Parts: sequence; structure tokens; C-alpha cells
Amino acid sequence: MRLNHGLIGVALACLSHGVATAQHDDTQPESWEHEPHGHEPPHHEPRLEVHCRAQNDFGYIASAHGTLELGGRTPFNSVAVSGKLEVDTRFVEASSQPRHIGVQGTIDIYGQYLFADVTWGADDLASVFFSFGANTTSYIGGKDSTQYQTECSTSTVRLPQVADLVATKKLRFENIPEALQRAQLEVLNLGNATITGPVARVRIAGVDVDGTLYNGARTQNALAPGEQGTIEALLPGGTLARCGSYAVILDLDHRLQSGAYDPFANDAAQVETPCLRWGTPITEEVLGGPVDPLLAYQTLDSIVNSQVVARGDGKRCNACHFAGSGMSYSPPAGTITPTQQIGTHAWSGFDGWAYEFLNQPDTLKPAHLKGAFRRWLDDGGQ
Repeated sequence: MRLNHGLIGVALACLSHGVATAQHDDTQPESWEHEPHGHEPPHHEPRLEVHCRAQNDFGYIASAHGTLELGGRTPFNSVAVSGKLEVDTRFVEASSQPRHIGVQGTIDIYGQYLFADVTWGADDLASVFFSFGANTTSYIGGKDSTQYQTECSTSTVRLPQVADLVATKKLRFENIPEALQRAQLEVLNLGNATITGPVARVRIAGVDVDGTLYNGARTQNALAPGEQGTIEALLPGGTLARCGSYAVILDLDHRLQSGAYDPFANDAAQVETPCLRWGTPITEEVLGGPVDPLLAYQTLDSIVNSQVVARGDGKRCNACHFAGSGMSYSPPAGTITPTQQIGTHAWSGFDGWAYEFLNQPDTLKPAHLKGAFRRWLDDGGQ
């Protein structure tokens, strides 16, 4: 049985809202966070010393000790690890029989979880999972699915430091006076060191501008490890439009990011501006204004196909509109698509059912629903 390293991406997603550091010796001098790229700050030598002790006095238990080598950064935003461990895996009442095994795997960039395969030294063992947080459970896995429980919070974890900014594919904007647009590019610190800087030099849709980095609390010029934030910048009017896809490059002058691993390789990205499509969840960002609670996070697809209620009277579309209803719009059974011809029209098109919907009085078609279909049509009706 081999460890599925594809699961690492799932584990990392859970880490994006916070980083536990109390049990790690990974603090850096203040100069590490403020030195621009090219000036190597003083720092502790990275190392990974595993110290795991048997956690229970019942069942299957394990201990593990050894120093593992740290390698390069992986596509899953982890650090490669390999080396030799001395382990003892047994039933609690059995005699201790230490042995050496080889392991090869990864540790997440924040130094919380290690996943590795057993590569030699024990035909009965398959993998190890070490969690380095306090009051957490780790185990060494047997090929017969036995999990030998252990506890690893006294390990020493010092990973190479990197402050690495990436775009998350979202780009919001608003038109403001003096023929300008205020752009808000969503970014994420993938690294394990804080990103700081008075200016965020970026390229958006071919325009090079100085922006300001904000974290989720709207604090300027700082983004903690694993934290999501935004870069805000002013662009010439007309640079961006709804439903657009634009090329961006972060940190043009290489002053925000630094570290042991190249943080600039992932600075280019393609991002998209808000757009309401048939299957897009309706939010304030997508709609471009306040959203009625009946519409929030619904889609036009689910509304038209009567999967949800989007009217204040509790009625779904098929309460009135169905095959043989006698209405001009009487859809057949089955899923309704925006380009499907129903009678004389489809929902899309300049003379489609969406336009017919907008022309009905508010007493028949609620204003919040008409607003959503108007936005959909303005965005191309797709």
C-alpha cells in the first residue's frame, strides 16, 4: 500500500485559514520579513528532527526518532522529505523491538503534517503520518491497515522560509470619477513567512501600476502565511470590463516576496472579472449590487428548473409554467437550458424569454428576479 500524495492538496486547503506555530522553533529575526529579495537575512538552519512517543497504554502503539533531510518544494506546496527513522511498532503488551526504516514523502509548507511512504527496512509497514501540533494523533501505518498510534509534538520543525504571493483568479473592479477604475486583485500567501511591503508593483491587463496590499482585516502592507488578501490599484477607465479574462503579473520589482524557494515562478496568472452566467451562484459581487435573500447563492439554472423557490409567495416556476399549462411559456419536462427552444423563444437572445420576463409587471414577476435576469442579459445571456 502506497500513500496517496494527492491527498496532500486537501490537507493544505484546510490550513489556509491559520497556521499553528506554538510547538515549532521556526521564528525568524524581524529583518527576515523586511529585507528585499537578494539580501539574505540571518536565520536558523532548517531541520526536521522527529521525536514521536507512544501515545496510549492500550492497543497498537509506536515510537519514532530520527533526523530527516529536507528537499525541494513540490507542486502541492509542500517540502520533500526523506531519510532514516528508528521506529518501534507493536501491540502494547509485546516486547519492544526497535528497527530502522527508510521514508520518503512530504511535509506541508507550514510544518504541521508529514506524509511519507516506508521505502525500506520493514516489509509489514506502508506509511507514516506525523502531526506535529499539540494534542494531535499520529500513526505509522501497516500494510494490513493497522495503525500504530504515536504522538509527535516534541519534534523540531524548522522549514526553509518563503514568502510567496499568488493570484486566486478573481479580479473585481469599480468605475470611479476622473475616468479611473479601482481594481481589486485577490491574492494568497502560499508561503510560511509574512509578506510585507509599502508598494505592490503589479501588471494588470498590460498596465503596470503601484498597488497596495491588504489582508482580510483591511490592514495595509502585510499578509500572514496562508492568508488571503487583495492588491488594490487604480487603472485607466475602460481597462477592465465584466466577464473579462485578463493576464496579471505580481511583484514586478521583486520587493514583496523572498525566500529559500523561488517565489517568483508563479507570479503570472489569468484572472477573471465578475460575470453572471446561467450556472453562476448569485452573490453581491456577481450581481454588482445587493442580493435579495431569496436569490443569494442560487443560480438561474436552479430557479428556472424549479429546483428552488426564489419568489416571496413560495411558488416555483413550475407552479404556473409546465407542458400543457396554456401559458405562452410552457416548458416540457426535463432540464431547461438557456439556448433550448421553448415555443417561439429560448431564454437567451435579444427576443428571448428573459426579455419577456423583464417586460412583465412587478406584480407578476418580482423585481429582484427581474434584476438578476437583466444582469444576465447584460453579461451576454450565456
